[in-house]
Amino acid sequence: KNNSSTPIFIIGAIKLNDGSNKATNQTNHLKERKMKGLKSVMLLLILLFASTQLLFAWGGKASLKEITINSQLILKGKVVDVSVQLETEENQEHIYTYVIIAVNSILKGKNKDAEITIKMAGGNVGEKGSWSEEYQVFTKSEEVLLFLYKNEKNNNYWKICSVSGKLSVIEKDGMKYYDGKMLREDEYSKLKSSPLLECNDVM
Repeated sequence: KNNSSTPIFIIGAIKLNDGSNKATNQTNHLKERKMKGLKSVMLLLILLFASTQLLFAWGGKASLKEITINSQLILKGKVVDVSVQLETEENQEHIYTYVIIAVNSILKGKNKDAEITIKMAGGNVGEKGSWSEEYQVFTKSEEVLLFLYKNEKNNNYWKICSVSGKLSVIEKDGMKYYDGKMLREDEYSKLKSSPLLECNDVM
Protein backbone atom coordinates (compact mmCIF):
# COMPACT_ATOMS: atom_id res chain seq x y z
CA LYS A 1 0.00 0.00 0.00
CA ASN A 2 2.80 2.38 0.87
CA ASN A 3 4.57 1.68 -2.44
CA SER A 4 1.41 2.25 -4.49
CA SER A 5 0.51 5.45 -2.65
CA THR A 6 3.96 7.03 -2.90
CA PRO A 7 3.94 7.82 -6.62
CA ILE A 8 0.42 9.22 -6.30
CA PHE A 9 1.64 11.47 -3.49
CA ILE A 10 4.64 12.59 -5.53
CA ILE A 11 2.52 13.27 -8.58
CA GLY A 12 0.09 15.22 -6.45
CA ALA A 13 3.00 17.21 -5.05
CA ILE A 14 4.23 17.98 -8.55
CA LYS A 15 0.78 19.17 -9.58
CA LEU A 16 0.61 21.43 -6.54
CA ASN A 17 4.04 22.89 -7.32
CA ASP A 18 3.03 23.47 -10.95
CA GLY A 19 -0.01 25.36 -9.79
CA SER A 20 2.10 27.45 -7.46
CA ASN A 21 4.62 28.19 -10.25
CA LYS A 22 1.81 29.21 -12.58
CA ALA A 23 0.45 31.59 -9.98
CA THR A 24 3.93 33.03 -9.43
CA ASN A 25 4.49 33.40 -13.16
CA GLN A 26 1.15 35.15 -13.54
CA THR A 27 2.02 37.53 -10.71
CA ASN A 28 5.42 38.30 -12.28
CA HIS A 29 3.77 38.79 -15.65
CA LEU A 30 1.31 41.26 -14.17
CA LYS A 31 4.17 43.14 -12.48
CA GLU A 32 6.05 43.32 -15.77
CA ARG A 33 2.98 44.63 -17.55
CA LYS A 34 2.48 47.27 -14.86
CA MET A 35 6.14 48.33 -15.14
CA LYS A 36 5.89 48.53 -18.92
CA GLY A 37 2.71 50.56 -18.59
CA LEU A 38 4.36 52.91 -16.09
CA LYS A 39 7.37 53.37 -18.40
CA SER A 40 5.03 54.12 -21.31
CA VAL A 41 3.21 56.75 -19.28
CA MET A 42 6.51 58.34 -18.19
CA LEU A 43 7.75 58.40 -21.79
CA LEU A 44 4.48 59.98 -22.93
CA LEU A 45 4.77 62.69 -20.27
CA ILE A 46 8.35 63.44 -21.32
CA LEU A 47 7.32 63.70 -24.98
CA LEU A 48 4.38 65.94 -24.10
CA PHE A 49 6.66 68.23 -22.08
CA ALA A 50 9.19 68.41 -24.92
CA SER A 51 6.50 69.11 -27.50
CA THR A 52 5.05 71.84 -25.26
CA GLN A 53 8.44 73.51 -25.07
CA LEU A 54 8.82 73.27 -28.84
CA LEU A 55 5.33 74.63 -29.35
CA PHE A 56 6.15 77.63 -27.19
CA ALA A 57 9.38 78.23 -29.06
CA TRP A 58 8.14 78.02 -32.63
CA GLY A 59 4.46 77.10 -32.68
CA GLY A 60 3.18 80.65 -32.27
CA LYS A 61 3.98 84.22 -31.39
CA ALA A 62 5.03 84.97 -27.82
CA SER A 63 4.82 87.95 -25.49
CA LEU A 64 7.78 89.99 -24.32
CA LYS A 65 7.37 88.55 -20.84
CA GLU A 66 7.52 84.98 -22.14
CA ILE A 67 10.62 85.43 -24.28
CA THR A 68 12.33 87.45 -21.54
CA ILE A 69 11.83 84.65 -19.01
CA ASN A 70 13.00 81.97 -21.44
CA SER A 71 16.11 83.79 -22.69
CA GLN A 72 19.59 83.34 -21.29
CA LEU A 73 20.88 86.43 -23.07
CA ILE A 74 19.09 89.57 -24.23
CA LEU A 75 21.08 92.16 -26.14
CA LYS A 76 20.96 95.11 -28.46
CA GLY A 77 23.31 94.87 -31.38
CA LYS A 78 24.09 95.37 -35.05
CA VAL A 79 24.49 92.76 -37.77
CA VAL A 80 28.12 92.65 -38.92
CA ASP A 81 28.01 89.71 -41.31
CA VAL A 82 25.69 86.99 -42.63
CA SER A 83 27.12 83.83 -44.18
CA VAL A 84 25.67 80.52 -45.31
CA GLN A 85 27.51 77.19 -45.30
CA LEU A 86 26.81 73.73 -46.66
CA GLU A 87 27.98 71.19 -44.07
CA THR A 88 28.02 67.39 -43.96
CA GLU A 89 26.84 65.62 -40.83
CA GLU A 90 26.43 61.84 -40.65
CA ASN A 91 26.69 61.60 -44.44
CA GLN A 92 23.89 64.12 -44.94
CA GLU A 93 24.14 67.68 -46.22
CA HIS A 94 22.79 70.49 -44.07
CA ILE A 95 22.67 74.23 -44.71
CA TYR A 96 23.37 76.62 -41.85
CA THR A 97 23.25 80.40 -41.68
CA TYR A 98 25.72 82.19 -39.39
CA VAL A 99 25.02 85.74 -38.23
CA ILE A 100 27.70 87.81 -36.49
CA ILE A 101 26.30 90.47 -34.16
CA ALA A 102 28.29 93.39 -32.75
CA VAL A 103 27.07 93.76 -29.16
CA ASN A 104 26.01 97.25 -28.14
CA SER A 105 24.47 96.50 -24.74
CA ILE A 106 23.42 93.56 -22.59
CA LEU A 107 19.96 93.66 -21.01
CA LYS A 108 19.98 90.17 -19.49
CA GLY A 109 22.65 87.54 -18.93
CA LYS A 110 26.42 87.65 -19.14
CA ASN A 111 28.62 88.12 -22.18
CA LYS A 112 32.16 89.50 -22.38
CA ASP A 113 32.57 89.18 -26.15
CA ALA A 114 32.34 92.22 -28.40
CA GLU A 115 30.67 90.01 -31.01
CA ILE A 116 28.47 86.91 -30.79
CA THR A 117 27.49 84.43 -33.51
CA ILE A 118 24.00 83.06 -34.10
CA LYS A 119 23.64 79.72 -35.89
CA MET A 120 20.40 78.81 -37.64
CA ALA A 121 19.42 75.81 -39.73
CA GLY A 122 18.38 76.95 -43.20
CA GLY A 123 19.51 79.25 -45.97
CA ASN A 124 20.63 79.12 -49.59
CA VAL A 125 23.93 77.97 -51.08
CA GLY A 126 24.04 78.19 -54.87
CA GLU A 127 21.05 76.29 -56.21
CA LYS A 128 20.52 74.47 -52.93
CA GLY A 129 18.25 75.79 -50.25
CA SER A 130 16.56 74.69 -47.04
CA TRP A 131 14.29 76.14 -44.39
CA SER A 132 13.67 75.44 -40.72
CA GLU A 133 11.37 76.88 -38.08
CA GLU A 134 14.29 78.61 -36.36
CA TYR A 135 15.38 80.44 -39.52
CA GLN A 136 15.02 84.22 -39.58
CA VAL A 137 16.22 86.77 -42.10
CA PHE A 138 19.07 89.10 -41.12
CA THR A 139 20.60 91.88 -43.22
CA LYS A 140 24.00 93.47 -42.84
CA SER A 141 24.04 96.66 -40.69
CA GLU A 142 20.56 95.85 -39.33
CA GLU A 143 19.99 96.95 -35.73
CA VAL A 144 18.27 94.33 -33.62
CA LEU A 145 17.05 93.41 -30.17
CA LEU A 146 17.68 89.69 -29.64
CA PHE A 147 16.43 87.09 -27.15
CA LEU A 148 18.89 84.19 -27.15
CA TYR A 149 19.87 80.90 -25.54
CA LYS A 150 22.44 78.14 -25.87
CA ASN A 151 21.24 74.55 -26.06
CA GLU A 152 24.62 72.87 -25.62
CA LYS A 153 27.46 73.42 -23.18
CA ASN A 154 30.77 74.67 -24.55
CA ASN A 155 28.98 75.80 -27.69
CA ASN A 156 30.17 79.03 -29.29
CA TYR A 157 26.90 79.63 -31.10
CA TRP A 158 23.69 81.21 -29.88
CA LYS A 159 20.11 80.36 -30.84
CA ILE A 160 17.07 82.63 -31.07
CA CYS A 161 14.66 81.55 -28.34
CA SER A 162 11.43 82.05 -30.25
CA VAL A 163 9.84 83.12 -33.51
CA SER A 164 9.33 86.37 -31.58
CA GLY A 165 12.95 86.50 -30.43
CA LYS A 166 14.21 89.02 -32.99
CA LEU A 167 12.97 92.61 -33.03
CA SER A 168 14.41 94.76 -35.81
CA VAL A 169 14.91 98.50 -35.44
CA ILE A 170 12.95 100.61 -37.92
CA GLU A 171 13.33 104.36 -38.44
CA LYS A 172 10.22 106.43 -39.09
CA ASP A 173 9.85 110.21 -39.03
CA GLY A 174 13.25 110.57 -37.39
CA MET A 175 12.32 108.13 -34.61
CA LYS A 176 13.55 104.58 -34.00
CA TYR A 177 11.05 101.81 -33.28
CA TYR A 178 11.17 98.07 -32.74
CA ASP A 179 9.19 96.09 -35.28
CA GLY A 180 6.89 94.02 -33.06
CA LYS A 181 4.86 92.27 -35.75
CA MET A 182 6.20 88.87 -34.63
CA LEU A 183 5.06 89.47 -31.04
CA ARG A 184 1.62 88.39 -29.89
CA GLU A 185 -0.92 90.89 -31.18
CA ASP A 186 -2.17 91.75 -27.70
CA GLU A 187 1.40 92.73 -26.79
CA TYR A 188 1.38 95.87 -28.94
CA SER A 189 -2.38 96.45 -29.27
CA LYS A 190 -2.51 97.42 -25.59
CA LEU A 191 -0.07 100.23 -26.44
CA LYS A 192 -1.20 101.19 -29.93
CA SER A 193 -2.67 99.66 -33.06
CA SER A 194 0.67 99.65 -34.87
CA PRO A 195 3.27 96.89 -34.29
CA LEU A 196 5.97 99.59 -34.25
CA LEU A 197 6.98 99.91 -30.62
CA GLU A 198 8.96 102.75 -29.11
CA CYS A 199 12.22 101.51 -27.64
CA ASN A 200 11.26 102.66 -24.16
CA ASP A 201 8.05 100.61 -24.34
CA VAL A 202 9.97 97.39 -24.98
CA MET A 203 12.94 97.19 -22.64
